[in-house]
Parts: sequence; C-alpha cells; structure tokens
Amino acid sequence: MNFEALGLEHLLIDHRGICRAFCAGRYRLSVQLPTIMASLADRQCLFTGHSNWLTMEGHQFGYPEGSRYEVYFGLRRESAQSLKVYVESAYVRDVDHPSHRPLRLKRHEKIKGWLLIMKKLRNEPIRRPVQR
Repeated sequence: MNFEALGLEHLLIDHRGICRAFCAGRYRLSVQLPTIMASLADRQCLFTGHSNWLTMEGHQFGYPEGSRYEVYFGLRRESAQSLKVYVESAYVRDVDHPSHRPLRLKRHEKIKGWLLIMKKLRNEPIRRPVQR
C-alpha cells in the first residue's frame, strides 16, 4: 500500500505486524454488524470454501445499486450450549477493482443460519450440499 499517496494518518499496523489502511467507509458500515450478527439465525449463510461463512446485507446507501455488504464470520463451539461467533471481515465489494470479481452465488451453497448454528452446537459435520 502506498502510504505516501494515501497519507500516513491512514496507516494501521495489525496484530500480525502487517501495514493496513484505515477505511472510513468500512468503519461507517460496521455499526450494522451487531444487528446483522444478532439476526444470524434468520439469515441465509453461504459456504465460502474455507473455514468461515458468509452472510450479506442488501443495498448500502452511498454504494452502487446492487451492492451488498459481505460479512465473513466464523463459529466456534465453546460448550454444548455455547457458540462463539466472530466477524472476520466485512465490506462492500469494489466491483471496479480488477481482483474483486462479483460473487457467483449458487442456491445449493446456502444454509439457513439456524441450521448452521444447531449443527455447530451439536458438533455435527457441516457439509456443502451436493448440487443436483
């Protein structure tokens, strides 16, 4: 990242020692996260192909029509009655950036949030559904 052009006031160094830039737009959107995560049981969640999950919020004010707030999160079973839910990343995809291809969402790769939560609490395997 070119902080000479961006300005050193945007420089942050994360817990891994990696230089990152503060993004005011992402910060403004982050106030939605508690509400989004509180409604996780009622949401569609998507398999990411990694050890995390994705849920999305609809059109965001100030962003292009059709944009979605992508929230990547993880679930960890703490006990038979407790899950830890943590947000890993959340942003509106910049479709003009060459490396940010739009997501191709497939219906068969979705799981209801309540089912995801129940399976995780029961310590059951969560498999990506087979496409028919």
